[in-house]
Amino acid sequence: MDKENKFLSFSFLVFVLIGNFLGCDSVDSASVATNVSDDCPIFCRGEILKEVQISKIFNQSSHFLHMKLRSEPDVIEENFIDLKNGSTDPLEPEILKKFIDKWFAPPGSDIETSPLPDWKARPRFIEEIHDKDMRNWLKELNEIWNKLSVRVPEDVSNNPQFYSQIYLPNSFVIPGGFFQEMYYWDSYWIIEGLLLCEMRTSARKMIENFLYLVKKYGFIPNGSRKYYLQRSQPPMLISAVEIYYQYTHDFNFIRANIDLLHREYQFWVANRSISIEKDGKNYTVFHYTVNTTEPRPESYVADIVLAQNLSDAEAKVMYGDIKAAAESGWDFSSRWFIDKGVENGDMKFIKTQIIAPIDLNTIMCRNAYLLSLYFERLGNSEQSAYYREAASSLNATISRLFWDEEAGFWFDFNLKTRKLENTFYGAGFVPLWAGAYGSERHRSHIVSKVIDYITSNNLTSYPGGIPTSLIASKQQWDFPNGWAPLQYFAVLGLHSAAVYNSTAGELANAFASKWVLNNYYGYINSDPHLMMEKYDVTKVGVPGSGGEYPVQAGFGWTNGVVMKFMQLYPHTIRATLVEGHAPIYVAAVLLLIMTTSLTMVHLLLSCLC
Repeated sequence: MDKENKFLSFSFLVFVLIGNFLGCDSVDSASVATNVSDDCPIFCRGEILKEVQISKIFNQSSHFLHMKLRSEPDVIEENFIDLKNGSTDPLEPEILKKFIDKWFAPPGSDIETSPLPDWKARPRFIEEIHDKDMRNWLKELNEIWNKLSVRVPEDVSNNPQFYSQIYLPNSFVIPGGFFQEMYYWDSYWIIEGLLLCEMRTSARKMIENFLYLVKKYGFIPNGSRKYYLQRSQPPMLISAVEIYYQYTHDFNFIRANIDLLHREYQFWVANRSISIEKDGKNYTVFHYTVNTTEPRPESYVADIVLAQNLSDAEAKVMYGDIKAAAESGWDFSSRWFIDKGVENGDMKFIKTQIIAPIDLNTIMCRNAYLLSLYFERLGNSEQSAYYREAASSLNATISRLFWDEEAGFWFDFNLKTRKLENTFYGAGFVPLWAGAYGSERHRSHIVSKVIDYITSNNLTSYPGGIPTSLIASKQQWDFPNGWAPLQYFAVLGLHSAAVYNSTAGELANAFASKWVLNNYYGYINSDPHLMMEKYDVTKVGVPGSGGEYPVQAGFGWTNGVVMKFMQLYPHTIRATLVEGHAPIYVAAVLLLIMTTSLTMVHLLLSCLC
């Protein structure tokens, strides 16, 4: 066993080198961020950003970042220096506001609406939904896609120095609310929703936007803003390409873009992997890490307040941990707040970079597996073997480092303590979704253990779905909130695991039904009707709460996951116990037939009609 582990780790390192040799253009994240920052001197760093955000002259910190420069950046900076006249004191808010109004145009010029060209009013999967109320609701959700569809104007391409928005060649669907740009992992569920609604062209165009970013930067940033270019998000591009292929069978699209998929994978290998030793065995794992020395531009004040009592060196580490948590998509959660080796609800203990997340490592394992299949079909046996071995190595690592046999679930791995963080987080369902079971235990055994874990932790007791965690930290990625992507990983994972244990399939159906009804009643009970980014799973129809900002409406991935669940369970998820009112009428008639005269039955029918 020791020899096998050493071979796997050695093999993975060799594969990294081979990958570079075979054509991977290695991308250094620090150099990328530095180069981009030079094209973003005002919105990404500097004294103007600092003064505007600290002064709080705008209600939302993103307001300033979405404005347009009225002149060249260096001209504006020179005028700001003249206005300061050598003073180190902050400007009076009124003077600062006048300066901003003079040199910056209001937000909104960097994005414009763009109706989806292939939108259909009656997608087939919606017509197959049994429950009439559900069917009508899904039709309304389908209409939301057009409301969320935007494009970046050509002026952003012609004059990029005036904007924080990154130009993208195609229209795309945004999450909604104040999220007015394309986000990386959000878009996976948006893309699947578009495919379910038979908008193959729109889905492909969104993927092409991501490929454009890989070609330009070597990786996909958190979102399509320059101030996001120091970090990415969970690497879902290859999975997005896979669902596009599953719906379209368009392998030519994969053929044309395989080099960019390879390049995106290698960014994570070069910049987010680390080799560790545990119990005399060597492993290579992935973690979120960001090389930075500054607060997030979009949450500037929150970051400096959190780091205010730290030394400069300690503050820089904290800024890296904050941005790494944002890169994880889980911003923020007790998952990253490690106090003496234990998760804590206090953000001052944020230690994201010392955690090897189970979901990230599983996604990378699945990415490698998919790339091995693509290269095999393309006839590139060398690259196929490289990715097949990378997937095998990660699959074994997930089994040996991240699985807790006693608990019966997958957990994050602490790189500092070399121990599991064996506290429940919804990310632990991702191996089920990816089929990353390892080879050391029978799959039916693993699935049975997971079912027992779900039961023993009372995860079925919540009426609105699966909680993100069981820790009430007041952060948004914690209890009692539920999030669409985590419900998706759990439901699809349990659904596929039903071949090993039928109870898994029953749980998948039950969890999907709870989540859909939580969304449904939240929608019909709101005025105007809204879909939210998160929901409280301890209730039904109540939006989630907590975190840095108010809950947002829209909402891209929420809509996409509801659609997927209704496609999976079109007959079993219902808004009411019976469809419409006809069954009630029929029951009343049958009862009257047994108890009264036929004349009375005719009278009742005439009243009902």
